[in-house]
Amino acid sequence: MQDNSENEALKKAKAYSLRLLAIRPRSKKELADRLKQKDFPWQVVSGVIDDFTARGFLNDLKFSNEWIQARINNNPKGSFLLKRELRQKGVDQGVIEEALEQAKEKYDEKEVALRIARDKKRRFAALDKEKSKRKIYDFLNRRGFSTSTIYEVIKKLYGSYEEDPLD
Repeated sequence: MQDNSENEALKKAKAYSLRLLAIRPRSKKELADRLKQKDFPWQVVSGVIDDFTARGFLNDLKFSNEWIQARINNNPKGSFLLKRELRQKGVDQGVIEEALEQAKEKYDEKEVALRIARDKKRRFAALDKEKSKRKIYDFLNRRGFSTSTIYEVIKKLYGSYEEDPLD
């Protein structure tokens, strides 16, 4: 049986958690970390996580899907970077892979890379072709796109080429 102070802590933790979730969705680990920062006992943290998961307030797959969608729409990133961000949020590797598979049904990573690379190409119009290719390669690489995707994008933007854009 829970004592009064533990019941009170549980109520406070749930109220705090709901405020956090109203701001944006969070992974289970993110919410647990925030509750720990507020010095809630581990029993309370565990109780909140279990309760919110059972109620559907916390769902790492749904969180991952929303995170990926937001990144595609607002700040496009490649799958390498998306995986790293989600791992940092405490999402299990299996859930990340499932979310990325589901995302592939909705968007083509190569099209996303091509879209943002076209904008960069316009910005680099004053540069010579090789410098422009290199800058686009570097930009897409920093955004987490695979080398093969980057090469395909550069090929589409500049036509066929014999030389490696990295030379």
